[in-house]
Amino acid sequence: HMEIIYIISGSINMTIDGSSRTLLPGEMCITFPYLIHCYENSTDAEAIILLFDPSITDLFEKKLLSHKPVNPYINEASSFLPLLEKIMYYSSHNDADHLKMANIYLIALIEKMFWKD
Repeated sequence: HMEIIYIISGSINMTIDGSSRTLLPGEMCITFPYLIHCYENSTDAEAIILLFDPSITDLFEKKLLSHKPVNPYINEASSFLPLLEKIMYYSSHNDADHLKMANIYLIALIEKMFWKD
C-alpha cells in the first residue's frame, strides 16, 4: 500500500526508509510500497491520511511499485490540500461514479507531486 499524510495542525514525527523528521502544518509526505515507515503523534495533531493500493492509479502503478522518492517529504504542501479534500469527499461515497472521481483526483495529486511544469 501507499500512504500520503498531510498535516493540518500540530506535528507528527515521521520516519520513512530510515529518514526521520517532524512534519508541521502544511507539510506532507508519501510512503511507497515496501518502504518501512512509522509515525508518532506526540501532540494533538490533525492530519489527512490517504491509504491506497497503487493498482488504482492505473498508469502510475508500475512506477510506484518499482521506484521510491529521493525525498518523501514535501514542504509547503498547502497547494495539495484542495486535491486531498476532493479525494476525501468522493471516496466517502460508495458508488462507482464517486469512486472513479476520487481515483481521478488521486492520479492528479500524484502527477502534481512528481511531475512539475
